[in-house]
Amino acid sequence: MSVFLLETHAHTAEVSSCGNLYSNQVIDSYIDEGYDAIVITDHFHLHFFKRNSHLNYKEQVDKYLSGYRAAKAYAGNKMKVFLGLEISLDGDPNDYLIFGVEEEFLHKNKNLCSLDIKHLSDLVRENNYLLVQAHPFRKNMRIVNPSLLDGIEVYNGNSGHNSSNNIAKAWAQEYNLIETSGTDFHYYFRMKPGGILFKNPINTNAELVKALRSREYSLRL
Repeated sequence: MSVFLLETHAHTAEVSSCGNLYSNQVIDSYIDEGYDAIVITDHFHLHFFKRNSHLNYKEQVDKYLSGYRAAKAYAGNKMKVFLGLEISLDGDPNDYLIFGVEEEFLHKNKNLCSLDIKHLSDLVRENNYLLVQAHPFRKNMRIVNPSLLDGIEVYNGNSGHNSSNNIAKAWAQEYNLIETSGTDFHYYFRMKPGGILFKNPINTNAELVKALRSREYSLRL
């Protein structure tokens, strides 16, 4: 039986100020670890747009996409690279992962960070994407109405935080939410890397959403 290992939560230094490795280093790290695919989920928040306020919105989005685009170009045929994002909303302490997102969506929807969680949830679902709360039981996070979420990150491998992964998994199971596992990669691997093991290859963002909805996979915990 073939196994396809995909990372769901990784950052690049091109975009995420907390990222310590550039996209080529990120890709090399994951290839060395035996991954077949990666979702680049750089931080999408107001601080990013304030840092780039000298640019117009299209230029800001293109700058946001620079880490993903560089990773995809560098990876070539060596591994699959998908676009995702880790979004923070104004006035909301939480972080949310969006899977399935395409570049056009970001260019069309200005001021995403100014939405509240209800309107973000509606917009994500209108576009057939998935909204997953990242590390929901990390310190200073806030519990969200589960009906607004498609999933929960039940394993977060960031060694700089206690994400209370066991509580996150119990919460996901209690409310029958999609479960994801991610390394939350900012630098070379420290904790046990996360990820999802699929039986078949994932080739597009639409296939990733479909595979996550099926729940026919296992988590790397």
